[in-house]
Amino acid sequence: MKKIFVASQHLNLGDILLETPVFRAIKETYPDCKVIMMAAPPAREILKGHPFIDELIIYSKKDSPITALKYIKKIWHFDLALILDHSYRNGLFAKLAGIPMRIGQSDKKGDKPCLTYEVLPPKSRVPLYEAEKFLNIARVADITTDNYSLSMAPAKESEKAKVHQLLTQNNINDTDNFIVIAPYSLSNLKNWPEKNYQVIIDFLQSKNYKVILVSGKENRERAEFFNGCYNFAGLTNIREMTYLISLSQLIICGCTSALHFASTTPTKIIALYGPTSSEQWAPKKNCTVISCNYPCSPCFPFGNTCNINKCITSISPERVCQEIARTLYPCGNLGTLPF
Repeated sequence: MKKIFVASQHLNLGDILLETPVFRAIKETYPDCKVIMMAAPPAREILKGHPFIDELIIYSKKDSPITALKYIKKIWHFDLALILDHSYRNGLFAKLAGIPMRIGQSDKKGDKPCLTYEVLPPKSRVPLYEAEKFLNIARVADITTDNYSLSMAPAKESEKAKVHQLLTQNNINDTDNFIVIAPYSLSNLKNWPEKNYQVIIDFLQSKNYKVILVSGKENRERAEFFNGCYNFAGLTNIREMTYLISLSQLIICGCTSALHFASTTPTKIIALYGPTSSEQWAPKKNCTVISCNYPCSPCFPFGNTCNINKCITSISPERVCQEIARTLYPCGNLGTLPF
């Protein structure tokens, strides 16, 4: 049985989800193999119980050398190591464990001495889909897949029950049509103005849709700005939020973690892009991207000197409403638009 070690210390939840096609590729190529994943603490909710991972190791830089030694013993003489980030430490773990084939990312040839093969970034000016970058590492070992869908650990029955309880407490029935909006990202530079989201909420209300806002608990008070919707910010964990999205008719959001959570579900997505690259970050299925495509974008996170965020603020509510109408009622039965 082939034994494969996969490691990443990515902290961003979107990055972690974009790594998951690699796990599918491994299991498609070697169905009977054993996969041990070493990840940073934020990955626990996404990867604990993941169908393509046999064992998850949560490792923090603060862990003691004794803990590190225990993990090295766990992957002792595995057949292959795939290092999905630029961490020197993960490559060192694999080398100390005596893993003969160690493949990982590199900025330039020779800057990762613990690897046996370094994958250099493509020279193309067209941004590469982020999941493709991780799959390129696996392809060196002839591990690949045509399925780019992201995946995460499924919600537990208790988590599903909590979501249904939240809906019931807010007088939202299983038969009600509701839309999810995720208005906040980690950077305000990527956020569409709140006043514009309010226009969308008013429009959806007028069409008898209920609107649920989702975000982390740090944005709960901020989300009270909105009227005519249900503020679920901070009330769900990652799997619960994803299950809630799966029950909805549509999610509207920017370049945020909720976008990647949504891409693990069949729910349709409208994604608003400004300073970030939709080619690099937007899901490849069930997602309609709205952007203004200014010559200066994408610019995030490097080189952003714009104080007005024109690329995201110039997206009009009218345009988003029109796309909502096309998405929900492709035959044109949503009625008169308010513009």
